[in-house]
Amino acid sequence: MTERLSLRQYASDDRTRVDAVMEAALRDTGAYFEEVPHASTAPIEEEYLDSGGEFLVGEVDSEIVAIGAFRPVGGLVSEYLDSIADGTVELKRIHVAPEQQRLGYGQQILDELQRRAHNRGYTALVLLTTSLQKAAHRFYESNGFIEIDRTRVTAAGKSFDDIIYRKYL
Repeated sequence: MTERLSLRQYASDDRTRVDAVMEAALRDTGAYFEEVPHASTAPIEEEYLDSGGEFLVGEVDSEIVAIGAFRPVGGLVSEYLDSIADGTVELKRIHVAPEQQRLGYGQQILDELQRRAHNRGYTALVLLTTSLQKAAHRFYESNGFIEIDRTRVTAAGKSFDDIIYRKYL
């Protein structure tokens, strides 16, 4: 039987475990590069919570096993897109620890983030993932996200596509 996932907002003492879940998930898909920073060093409170976004952690037996967030659009997504409609937020850091995948935890994180974004009046979500993360493509597409842009990039000597998806709420 799958253990129940408990969702809550990020707290400052979660940072080490949040970063570990993200790194493990990226390594598991081959999308982790030692030479490329994967997370901002800015405090999560500043980058997500204070900016009008949200950051959730999912716990099983008091262990963080899933994470996910949204924030105002920035970073690569804003560089790739010519225009971003008002009311759009960017999904970020949706990861599940590899040993906890395929248990519905990512779906629960995504569902709650969409609900919270909608309740705050946001009307669209965008996200960036890489072509290396095949399971992520299936996950987002099965949840109604549409690919809207694709850009070829090279990082750490490896070429792949950055893919941007969008979903209207």
